Amino acid sequence: METATERQDAKRAKTEHQAAEGAEPMAVDDAVQQKDAAPPEQQQQTGPSMRFLMTQYYKKLFPVQQMFKWLCYGNDSSHAAADGSFSSRRELCFTLEGDIFVRYQSYKSWTDLATDLARKVPSKIDIGPVYTHDPRQRAKYAKDFKPVQRELVIDIDMTDYDELRTCGSGGHICSRCWPFIAVAIQVLDTALREDFGFQHILWVYSGRRGVHCWVADEGARLLADDVRASVVGYLSVIRGVEGGMAKLGMGMVKHPALERAERLLRSAWRQHLLPEQCLLDEPQHYNALLQYIPDEELRSSLAAKWAKGGQGIVPGGNRRASAAAAAAGDSVSLSVRRWDELEKAVKEQASRLPSGKAAKALEKSLDDIIFAYSYPRLDVEVTKKMNHLLKAPFCVHPKTGKVCVPIDPEAAWDFDPDDVPTVQQLVQEINEQQQDAGASPQQQQQAAGAEGWRGTSLEPYIAAFASSFLSPLAASSKAALNERAQAAAAEQRTQRADVSW
Repeated sequence: METATERQDAKRAKTEHQAAEGAEPMAVDDAVQQKDAAPPEQQQQTGPSMRFLMTQYYKKLFPVQQMFKWLCYGNDSSHAAADGSFSSRRELCFTLEGDIFVRYQSYKSWTDLATDLARKVPSKIDIGPVYTHDPRQRAKYAKDFKPVQRELVIDIDMTDYDELRTCGSGGHICSRCWPFIAVAIQVLDTALREDFGFQHILWVYSGRRGVHCWVADEGARLLADDVRASVVGYLSVIRGVEGGMAKLGMGMVKHPALERAERLLRSAWRQHLLPEQCLLDEPQHYNALLQYIPDEELRSSLAAKWAKGGQGIVPGGNRRASAAAAAAGDSVSLSVRRWDELEKAVKEQASRLPSGKAAKALEKSLDDIIFAYSYPRLDVEVTKKMNHLLKAPFCVHPKTGKVCVPIDPEAAWDFDPDDVPTVQQLVQEINEQQQDAGASPQQQQQAAGAEGWRGTSLEPYIAAFASSFLSPLAASSKAALNERAQAAAAEQRTQRADVSW
């Protein structure tokens, strides 16, 4: 039953969301209701209520200590150079029942955050920037209240691939369309590391139909909005869609970064996307792809030939078996065979053209197809602004119940969104641990306490987050604090010398 305090929180949240007291409005990730979402009555599940499950999740499963440590960047320590106000200047946003946004939340310690999560039980947590002042006191500082740092973030949503994928649309995601995401992670992670020198990069499944990237290097966190816009512009190739065709921002001569991306894309195109999406099996799909070929006679010839060739495989088979068959040249992969035929026909036609420019344009159309279908499609607005809110890792997606778990970019191809643990599954696992007569007292205590995730299907994800992302980042943050302490000490010595002189 809702308490008076909770009613007051909800009322205050609604007021803040509507007025925001003159502060600059922020976009909230995934705030738009999807057309394909099931009506509320269809989303209800038998068993414990979602509020009960989320209460158990925040009390026993959510890795609040690890998350808070990440967002503090060493400033929660007793280090001489630590900024004691850092964590209280970071905005968190809670979404409560009824889609009420509780904006401008901030916390001095992980215990304060844990207490508030257990009390308010948000259906979603969004992470915002670090401000000049505590966001709870923003009215006091007026124009002096502004964001000063924020992770560089990237959002990839499968709905941006709806015109390409053959297995579903809207909120749908499965192992057959996951290769679009996997190759996007591969391309972007490589670019962020090799072209920008970033090291502390976290990839997170959004819980439904996409992924988020968090770049936590100090240099990335301090980027101004115009630089963020330049970064996402550099990473973007697809400038929109017109007439069913992607508008590509690349010329006849490729930038070295695009040449590197092309090698990754070509491998994914042949081994995964063509066989698993069956992109050249059916007329509505191969006719759309053939639009990129500038030679009308060649387009018509191939379309007529393929129309006589019968139907391809029925979508929905095992994606790894399909990919293996494609690599082995098995007849199951009609799309791969037709792609080989298209490549051969284009090259032969190009060799017969009298104009070298026309021949190059025709051959380039093959590259255009691969980039149009497989290069990452970014929601650029998410990246451009330092003050854009984005869903926190280890949130539970309110529509699917899935946890937003980290993804190892080197194993992105092996990730399966259908295998991600749900809040229902995890609460059941900790209940079974507590009831297990054979469990040790320590295991039963863990299941009942704040680290109940140990021994559950969530543990591998939290362990990977801690070892692959949090630990290296903590070492880097400590080194940065040491440098600041040394610089401050040197400055003091200089000032004392000036006074002595």
